[in-house]
Amino acid sequence: MGNETSSLIEIHAALRELIVRENNLLDPEALLGEMCTALGDNLQALEAVLEDFSTLAKANVYECIRVSEGEDWLDALSSTTGVLIERETQLNAWCAWRRVRDEAVGAGLGPLVSAVEQGDVAPGWIARCFEYSYCRWWISEVVQADSVLRTFHSAGRDDEIESFTRLDDSFTELTRRYIHSSLCSKMPQRQRVAQTAEFGVLRRELEKKARHKPLRQLISEIPSALTRLTPCLLMSPLSVAQYLAPDQSIFDLVIFDEASQITVWDAVGAIARGKQVVVVGDPKQLPPTSFFSRADEDLNEGDEFEFEADLESILDECLGAGLPARNLEWHYRSEHESLIAFSNHRYYGGGLITFPSPHTYDRAVRCRYVPDGVYGRGGTRTNRAEAKAVVAEVVKRLRNPLFMNSDRSIGVVTFNVEQQRL
Repeated sequence: MGNETSSLIEIHAALRELIVRENNLLDPEALLGEMCTALGDNLQALEAVLEDFSTLAKANVYECIRVSEGEDWLDALSSTTGVLIERETQLNAWCAWRRVRDEAVGAGLGPLVSAVEQGDVAPGWIARCFEYSYCRWWISEVVQADSVLRTFHSAGRDDEIESFTRLDDSFTELTRRYIHSSLCSKMPQRQRVAQTAEFGVLRRELEKKARHKPLRQLISEIPSALTRLTPCLLMSPLSVAQYLAPDQSIFDLVIFDEASQITVWDAVGAIARGKQVVVVGDPKQLPPTSFFSRADEDLNEGDEFEFEADLESILDECLGAGLPARNLEWHYRSEHESLIAFSNHRYYGGGLITFPSPHTYDRAVRCRYVPDGVYGRGGTRTNRAEAKAVVAEVVKRLRNPLFMNSDRSIGVVTFNVEQQRL
């Protein structure tokens, strides 16, 4: 403290001597006056340069210079400019950041900019942080603008869903019991079974130990009893032709499911046995073909395989005939949007109504390219590299401790029978 006081006294004495007795040295033409004038000019030039630098760098240079304890401002400025010279190659990127920063602040992203500058948000997470913040803001605006959403209460809605589920299960059980009772009421009494010809035939067949009648003959002898016992028959077109005689009692309704996979000649026999027909299918799906079921015994070694032409389906025939059609717009797709997203936009023009998924990170479907995979068009009709990749993936999953301790299973689908065997 004493040394600093002595220095101030000496400086004060020197200034008084200069101003009072030697003031002629301060004349503009005098040496000291010229030095003061030059110092002023240099300070103004420095101010101009610093202002230009601040404009280019999009930052106040005075705020960037940190003066440490005991350090002069000019020394701090010299140190700062030295650092700038050392990092000259980074100046362009810094100026670009300052420009983008000002644009972001002008767009209302000041809090995000501050979080980035303070290190709270890593550069690689800026886009995701913005997306998350924007979604939070957007959903808040939407909820506040809609009276239904604004007054929504999850607990009350959960109670309604639970009540509906309980009533729906009760109604389903009641319907099941009603149908069962209705069918049972049409059954003959036990003591009258022998008096009913068709039921008598069926009873005798059930009591036999051997030498049963062929199923086709038995069904032809009990047409009325069959429909009373089983009003609904689940059969393939081949089973219909195999077990039901052409003059079999006419069914009220014949329904084809997955009609895009049923050929016309397979369907005609079933259609002829019904009063009405409902054909359910999707013309966007693959048409019927013998490609997938063709066995390798059909080809001799060295023979070149020729792809089978697509076959006409009963669905195509009905659409071509102009029969009344109705499109189903709602689509259930498990819990993952990606299971139907591609088909919805590629084949259905985004017209399918799908329900929101509880999974925000949806990776239910992925395509993994096998670079060395080649399909053998000759006798093999297989892809060995692809088969090895599939087996390696299955083994990897089976060895995963998380999989080993779960009750999950793995399903593998191949393009044809030969690939399945491989």
